[in-house]
Amino acid sequence: MALSDRPYGPNSGAASVANQIPLNQQATQTQTLAGVLPVQFTLGAATQTIAPSAPNAAVPLTITIPPATQIEQTVFDLYASGYIQTRAAGTVTIDLYEGTSETIASNVLLGSSGAITQNTAIAAWWAHAGLILDSVSGALVGKIDFYVNKIIVAAVTLSNFPTGFLNQGNPSANPPTMANLPSFVLTFASSGATGGALTTVNIQKFSVG
Repeated sequence: MALSDRPYGPNSGAASVANQIPLNQQATQTQTLAGVLPVQFTLGAATQTIAPSAPNAAVPLTITIPPATQIEQTVFDLYASGYIQTRAAGTVTIDLYEGTSETIASNVLLGSSGAITQNTAIAAWWAHAGLILDSVSGALVGKIDFYVNKIIVAAVTLSNFPTGFLNQGNPSANPPTMANLPSFVLTFASSGATGGALTTVNIQKFSVG
């Protein structure tokens, strides 16, 4: 197993337990219970677009750390990778956010690749973050780096440090507390994705742990 195969990945977001897709499993051609990855979608405009979930495009592709894990005060990794195919001159930008909202501005930006030139090509990409949190400060901190179209975007500290996280709730507290762990979504933008020059985005891996 590759180091990038982290234990927590996306699920279907289905309402019923019977329809839930197991975490971090590859998808079949029919998008059955085998999983949700890979996810492929197209950009038809230059605007920043949140990656959709394959079984339910109305909700973002999201990964969430479950409560009461051993991640507390331990460095953990987030990996995302795939390819982007552009069909017109322009740039591509990949951003990582903490949150689950379909409204991009409602989430917290963790890092951006910045605009990377990619003209009518198919190119691999990845995003990698090394993160840590603790329930005392409640803050998520760390670093992030990208690799897009043979360009390295060197690791930098997170753009923002979201807070309010708690690894394990205490129902006996007054008032009771509930566990609250980070969730993550990706966004993509392609300045050349206009008219009929669609940009194709493929997410092969998106996992954390």
